[in-house]
Amino acid sequence: MEFWIWMIVFIFIGGGCSLTGTWWSKKKKEEKKKEQKKKEQN
Repeated sequence: MEFWIWMIVFIFIGGGCSLTGTWWSKKKKEEKKKEQKKKEQN
């Protein structure tokens, strides 16, 4: 159980300043753009 907690902590710390962090932020931005387009169509 503790192993998973540490894995999550390391992913959050490493993801914040590594390639996974930039990839994640790009994906979130793309999702926001898609949501805005759907709202505009409605």
